[in-house]
Amino acid sequence: MNKREYIALLIDYFSGGACPADLRGRYDERVMERYFEMFYTDVIYNVHRNAVTYSDYSQFDAYAKSYEDVAILKNESRNEYYSVLPATPIELPKNRGIRQVSPMQSQEYKFFPAKNNDADVRGALEGQSAVGYTSYYREGGKVFYRRLNPIYIGKGLLFKLIVPLSEFEDTDNIGIPGINASQIFMAIVEIMRGRPAEKKSNNDSSKQV
Repeated sequence: MNKREYIALLIDYFSGGACPADLRGRYDERVMERYFEMFYTDVIYNVHRNAVTYSDYSQFDAYAKSYEDVAILKNESRNEYYSVLPATPIELPKNRGIRQVSPMQSQEYKFFPAKNNDADVRGALEGQSAVGYTSYYREGGKVFYRRLNPIYIGKGLLFKLIVPLSEFEDTDNIGIPGINASQIFMAIVEIMRGRPAEKKSNNDSSKQV
């Protein structure tokens, strides 16, 4: 489902007969969307904890948003190639909000994440040639590349990022597994129970009473 469909389900619940009487009719679409975004981020942090516990980061695949044809630029003063992040990922340990950086049509040649000062250490520790093993490190809103293969220069890259819900368009599909969607839904129901009732003013803005 997309973001708009999730919000529509919430509104349908709060306006329908299945909703508890004390909550029926108490909703505002803008409030629903803010809560949905907040609890979506909570789910991402829970997924990260599970991924660390079980050493299974493939759990993130359902949540990643793809950005195509990200340009490779050059910082002439540093003599380094870089790309501007197409969106701000959720801040996770070890920059795990960046799920993948790769050539557009050769995802099997993923670039390796590295810290700013250890990119060259990786090759030495693994006892392998660094040639062909492109790595990247994040610096603010950019990623810089080490040992970038010249064949990629002038071509766009594919980024897969774990981003806040606000980065999704209303029509973007959001692959939230059922159990996590239910957790978000119930969390919103519970927090709405603690909110004062709302009324509409003449200009259609919500006010608490």
